[in-house]
Amino acid sequence: NVDQAIEHIEGTISSGADYPDPQAGLACAKAAAGDVTEAETILGKLLEIKASDDRYVSSRAIAMVYSRIGDERTALDWLERAFREHDAWMSFIAVDPLWDGIRQEPRFRSLVDEMGLTEIRPA
Repeated sequence: NVDQAIEHIEGTISSGADYPDPQAGLACAKAAAGDVTEAETILGKLLEIKASDDRYVSSRAIAMVYSRIGDERTALDWLERAFREHDAWMSFIAVDPLWDGIRQEPRFRSLVDEMGLTEIRPA
């Protein structure tokens, strides 16, 4: 359940895993639990880190958070950026259920086509 996921991710972060991926996962879990304000706070921190170039923050991870908080347009902007940055995880977007919320968007379908991926999960 979402509460267990949040607990697990917070435990990972508090154990010293202070890098962006768990933070993005926590933001998504918070959004899924209905705490969009906290998800947006975490997203703001991720965007600050990304802008500072102190540590690597995946544009795909940022897209993931935007998608979870319901900002599909910005999520697609960041997915397109992740594609331009050659994010290896982009090769899974056509089948990853994480993207089911935006799968039918024309920009998503265009990106999948541009990447040469043919299998799209049904919405």
